[in-house]
Amino acid sequence: MSVKELFKKVTNKFNKKAAENVSAIYLFQIDDQDYRIQIKDQACELLDSPEKPNVTLKADQATWESIINGSLSAQMAFMLGKLNVSGDMPLALKLPSLFGLG
Repeated sequence: MSVKELFKKVTNKFNKKAAENVSAIYLFQIDDQDYRIQIKDQACELLDSPEKPNVTLKADQATWESIINGSLSAQMAFMLGKLNVSGDMPLALKLPSLFGLG
């Protein structure tokens, strides 16, 4: 699965109700490629511009595929050192509910 397909799958899982009162830019660094998702007004949008993120998440593509497909939780990936997170931690903790990433 390509990274672009991964992000299409993620954005299709977007939970509008969980995004109430959330305004943030998430930067996903996957195998040295940057992808930004903006959550604003209970909507999710992939950004092409280099907006400053509130949260940065870094992992390889295999780890992201496991998280998105549900075979690895984001929390477990973080504890195993497979997922690095920096920035606003309360916003980072909202990701599982925003995108169904148990």
